[in-house]
Amino acid sequence: KAILNWSFDVASQLTRDLDYILDTRYRQVYLTEVGEKRVVLASKPLSLPPTHHDRLMTWVERSLTSLLCFHRDQHYEIKDDEIVLTDASTGRPLEGRKLQQGLHQCLEVKERLPLSPETHTAAKITVQSFFRQYQHLGGMTGTAWKSRREFWKTYRLKVRRIPTHRPCCRQILKPRVFINQATKNAAMALEVQEKLAKGQAVLVGTPSILASENVATALHKKNIWLRILNARHEKIEAEIVAHAGQRGSVTIATNMAGRGTDIKLHPDVKESGGLYVIATEIHFSSRVDRQLAGRAARQGDPGSCRVFVSLEDELFDQVKPEIRARLMSRAQANRSGELPLSWMKSFYKVQAQIERRDLKQRRKMFKAEQEEIKTYRRLGWSFTLEHFEDD
Repeated sequence: KAILNWSFDVASQLTRDLDYILDTRYRQVYLTEVGEKRVVLASKPLSLPPTHHDRLMTWVERSLTSLLCFHRDQHYEIKDDEIVLTDASTGRPLEGRKLQQGLHQCLEVKERLPLSPETHTAAKITVQSFFRQYQHLGGMTGTAWKSRREFWKTYRLKVRRIPTHRPCCRQILKPRVFINQATKNAAMALEVQEKLAKGQAVLVGTPSILASENVATALHKKNIWLRILNARHEKIEAEIVAHAGQRGSVTIATNMAGRGTDIKLHPDVKESGGLYVIATEIHFSSRVDRQLAGRAARQGDPGSCRVFVSLEDELFDQVKPEIRARLMSRAQANRSGELPLSWMKSFYKVQAQIERRDLKQRRKMFKAEQEEIKTYRRLGWSFTLEHFEDD
């Protein structure tokens, strides 16, 4: 505990780019030579046990990672004095899951919570290897087609398209691009008002708890009554979803409402144009974007979807700071802060880069594990599912 508290205090005093380098793309922080010297020379209390300099610098880097790369109500939330991680793809809490290598304890120090015991991995297995243990494998999803090459290379599974039960009437409207979050939220509020005046129901999709509450604040300024569905309201999810298809209903939801949620529409809403879905950001994975759009116009119902983005979105945290600064300097917005539609190319380009990076990481982990298993088998070891435990 003494090392954690000391490393967090030291980390809070360091300067970015001078003492450390932050890589937001991989959520990693590296101390520079200047930073390493500051850590070594930093005053240490008598309660700090004798520790090698390398170990001290490792803990300072972890403390910096918890400070800069993990944010409350975005990557985790606090329940009953405990850190509960949030699933980036679904927005749901990951009960019982903890970050490894002491990073979870660094978050607890950051939030001034009681320290939990550090966890250690007894064994681990990639998702790809786990599912390949099954003799028969299959599934169904509405977003598999664009990932068909990975399904084939990894699992030797073909992806086939199945026609919809009824013709799809979904309208994908042109995206709108804004220079910052404030102008984007203001434009969204006006559009929500327009759809409510027509008698439609509105679903606003956000990437995190914090984002959902920021959007709610913008809509409240326009006196728009709404309901929020995120990890904090998981217990009343069914009630919120049941109300989401009513005339004049506005529901703000994280990605937990983006998968498999079937919002039943009131007859008046169907006659007025159906459910209107707003995506407030582009996700790191295009599959998540398509899943959100798929909430509208289900089972032959009418519906539409539009994407609202800004240059301050989380997506651009994944690019180098100099690239982001260059984009901001080039941006020429109109009086309402809106940019030309051509700016969407930059968003889709960054998203494609992230998807390629994540795909390479998955393949790298899978390949390394397969090589490790081959080595053990050459030594005469045998493997079954009992040897593996979820990390």
